[in-house]
Amino acid sequence: MTATAEPATGAAPQGPKAPSPSAKRKNIDKDSRAYFLSHEAHRLFQRMARQRHLGIGAFMELLAQEEAARALTPEERAEVRREAEAIARRRRAEDDGDAEEVPDR
Repeated sequence: MTATAEPATGAAPQGPKAPSPSAKRKNIDKDSRAYFLSHEAHRLFQRMARQRHLGIGAFMELLAQEEAARALTPEERAEVRREAEAIARRRRAEDDGDAEEVPDR
């Protein structure tokens, strides 16, 4: 006989635990992003990253820099760099309890 198990206390399952106020944020300079790629594209990224002895994340960082150098003006790249630095500064300030107003965009 198979049955679904229910909590012995009858309590509803709890969601993820909220971080403590003293917990330091880990995603100051980088964020986890969820993108849907075809299996082929994912495997291509894996193979190209392996050829350069990099993980996929490091390879995508490098690829973004290479493509930006080709496709964007130096001013556009500088603007993106300033935006990214502002986000990191704001997050560090939040961790230190000293937040400044900088939008994530």
